[in-house]
Amino acid sequence: MPYLNITVKTGKKETKILHQEENNLIITLHAQPKNNEANKELLKFLEKTYHKKATIITGMTAKKKLVQLS
Repeated sequence: MPYLNITVKTGKKETKILHQEENNLIITLHAQPKNNEANKELLKFLEKTYHKKATIITGMTAKKKLVQLS
């Protein structure tokens, strides 16, 4: 099962992959980091992009996250 190291930047104009190098990504999110909205948006975006279930393994409250795709 692949893992992704993701750095998120919240409160941006749109949700998109800003930079990708192997399994390291920088993703901008439209959502703000309150009430878990940014994490929800990130998981939804990853599942739509990769067509796999996404789970945050570490970094629930941090900008750097380890995400598992299955």
